[in-house]
Amino acid sequence: MPHTTLIPEPWDDEGFTILYATADEGAAMTMIEIRANVTGSGWNTIAFIEAIWPDARLHARLIASAPRMLEALRAIAADPDACTCHTRGWYGELHDTQCPVRIALDTLSQAART
Repeated sequence: MPHTTLIPEPWDDEGFTILYATADEGAAMTMIEIRANVTGSGWNTIAFIEAIWPDARLHARLIASAPRMLEALRAIAADPDACTCHTRGWYGELHDTQCPVRIALDTLSQAART
């Protein structure tokens, strides 16, 4: 299984809402900062979300939760008891497409692509 390494937690979406000025004052935009505590000396920026979009704060929280979701997917993929293939009468060598283990493995594989 591919292994993706993220910047260590904690990540948060409670960073500053920043107004980015542009040469054209009318083009200025407000952004939500997603940060990670990479070192003991302070926060580093992971991403910015333009704050004007509907659900921008929700999307920022989703990005900030990436390290915890990655660990949850790894736990599901490694747990033989998470397999539900037998409940659908699947007895193939690999997990079927509805199995939580297969879904976790496929998602981890997509996340590891560069």
